[in-house]
Amino acid sequence: MVSTLFASLLAPLGPGGAGTVSDVAWWVHNLVVLTFMNLLPLSKHFHVVTSIPNVFFSKLEPAGALSKQDLESEDAIYGTSQMRHFNWKQVLDMYSCTECGRCASQCPATATGKPLAPRQLMLDLRDALYEHPEMVLDEANETKVVSENIISDEVLWSCTTCRACEEACPVMIEYVDKIVDMRRYLVQEEARFPTELTKAFQGMERQGNPWGIGADKRADWAQGLNVPLLAENPEAEYLLFVGCAGSFDDRAQKITQALAKILEAGGVSYAILGRDEPCNGDTARRLGNEYLYQTMAAMAVETFTGMNVKKVITNCPHCYNTIKNEFPQFGGDYEVVHAADLVADLIKRGKLKLSGDGGGGTVVFHDSCYLGRYNDVYESPREILAALAGVEVVEAERSRSTGMCCGAGGGRMWIEEDPSQRVNTLRVEQLLETKAGTIASACPYCMTMLDDGVKSKSLEDEVQTRDLMELVAGSLDT
Repeated sequence: MVSTLFASLLAPLGPGGAGTVSDVAWWVHNLVVLTFMNLLPLSKHFHVVTSIPNVFFSKLEPAGALSKQDLESEDAIYGTSQMRHFNWKQVLDMYSCTECGRCASQCPATATGKPLAPRQLMLDLRDALYEHPEMVLDEANETKVVSENIISDEVLWSCTTCRACEEACPVMIEYVDKIVDMRRYLVQEEARFPTELTKAFQGMERQGNPWGIGADKRADWAQGLNVPLLAENPEAEYLLFVGCAGSFDDRAQKITQALAKILEAGGVSYAILGRDEPCNGDTARRLGNEYLYQTMAAMAVETFTGMNVKKVITNCPHCYNTIKNEFPQFGGDYEVVHAADLVADLIKRGKLKLSGDGGGGTVVFHDSCYLGRYNDVYESPREILAALAGVEVVEAERSRSTGMCCGAGGGRMWIEEDPSQRVNTLRVEQLLETKAGTIASACPYCMTMLDDGVKSKSLEDEVQTRDLMELVAGSLDT
């Protein structure tokens, strides 16, 4: 129809006139395209050009692996404070933002009124580039991006490193690595961080754990249980890496005890390091203390090597992610399995005899960010719950890859929050919408945050918070 209309309009001009119109239209079309090609790099629509290569060059390393800083060279940079410190892919990210807002709609910091909004973070960096392009190449330019004028400290400390923003981004922009790189600058060069982190850093430096408890207490949770030490059982197939939470936190100790009972009932050959177990350093790295992290990681790998460790079990997703995805940066390559995957397999193979209901009733599972989005472990926890008699599994509106963080990730476990801005409170509200009688998780940090969230609403007598291992241990046919 449109072609017929134009043909009738051009018919009076004859073949020669129609050809002239065609030539003019061809040149106008190309001039418009060439004009926009010059304008695009100077406008917010530059993502039309950059988004495709940004997706193509997205990182192939595990999602849970942060970059290893070279802290030994003479030209070492101890964190990102200037635009020229960002690598080329990070700069490409800044130009690729489509301003769609999907990232901010998923961000727990944004949802609770904190100053961080991932989209705005990226736009602030991009706008700084447009205003001062010389910042990328001019080494004499000392304009800092970490400042009240561009990216404030409060924005960086609001992040839980949950990666919900990255999961939602249609052009695969990476946010967490930039935030951690800027935190590295704040911690290692400026010593500028929330005051409550001083105690956590000192605990890791002096006692090897953020709780600041002596190593001689690491195996106290195992008293009265038949838990073997690796030093006495070097032929054990697995090292059970308990982690700092499972060793020192009163609530998490009960989870570790439940796991030990399950491993014994399932006939798993395992042992622990006891007081010789090191901290893997996850908290230090996510908070930007890369030097401390590298010291702790190197020490842990050395300990594992000395004990001839080949396979590792852990119930903490943070330990799981660090040992599996980041220890290879230090020569530590191990077969790492999360307890949820191992226990689900034991149930499938009939190694665990379940008779009770472990509490039963309606259960909603909260996905840990470091287990789910970071390592794609979604199904095994649900398979475990489905295998428990009397349990009805319900799903929260935000679950699996769109699940919301509990608020503890990225070291925020150790940072105080304004009661009106607590992520764990909002997450508990979302889970309570399912009307479940039990909130289950597979992470000791999540357990702490969910416990506190339920208590803040004075619902601890009506709603239970249980770890998967506790539910299974309560269902064992003893």
